[in-house]
Amino acid sequence: MTTPKKPHLKRNIGIVVSVIAIMLMAVVAGFSSGFFALETGRSSSTSTPTTPSGAPLQAPTPYPSPASTLIINKIQVSGTITIAGLETQPTSMEFLDIATNSGYFATVQNGFYSTSLPNQQTYDVFATLGGLTVNITGVPTSAYMGTFNLNAGVGITSITKNFSG
Repeated sequence: MTTPKKPHLKRNIGIVVSVIAIMLMAVVAGFSSGFFALETGRSSSTSTPTTPSGAPLQAPTPYPSPASTLIINKIQVSGTITIAGLETQPTSMEFLDIATNSGYFATVQNGFYSTSLPNQQTYDVFATLGGLTVNITGVPTSAYMGTFNLNAGVGITSITKNFSG
């Protein structure tokens, strides 16, 4: 019994050998032209890269990170509030935007508050005592704490502001 001949195997082996030979020639050509430098892994060429007009190519100027160049729209404002001589301490605060007449509120817990406010605005600040603005007899239970100008600079996301009265 004779084994049938497989001419396609000879053809495939020939193609593989040809591909390997071409790859070896490309590597040798790369080394001889200075494309690869074994010691440094860089081109052995010493010329300075240039622009199409022939001027030396400059390294790009690093840009500052966006957080360091932008004015933030909303700022987290937190701190303490104390009013001397009162039996009832503040339970909430209102920040009334003078320009828009918009109110922003913060709950006060153990003398501490925290809220998010639009930046670059001026606020009238009020403390609410006992959760009411006027008690049953008509006596106001809110205290004016003053004017607060929020003007956080570039990259600032939070500030501390303490109020006392």
